[in-house]
Amino acid sequence: MYVTILQGQVAQENWGELQRQYEIACKATPEGLLQTFLVQDDEQKTHWQIITFWKNEEAYHKAHEEKKTETCVLLFCNAGTVPERRHFHVRRGHQRV
Repeated sequence: MYVTILQGQVAQENWGELQRQYEIACKATPEGLLQTFLVQDDEQKTHWQIITFWKNEEAYHKAHEEKKTETCVLLFCNAGTVPERRHFHVRRGHQRV
């Protein structure tokens, strides 16, 4: 599994629009995307992240080459910030069902 975290500072007046646009974007997700979450920092309220879980690194790179990962970047840009993306390999995991 491969994880990307896109993060940026979003002014309070843009929170609603970011959430609305995220919901719209989730209606057409790229192949290989397993889960995605829009999260807001509990203490630093202007800090937002989009966390995506991909089947594998190849699935992410394929979506990136097809410019499908740009959708989330545009969400942040439209909310007034230029986001930063971090990449992670999942080495171990646990999920309670």
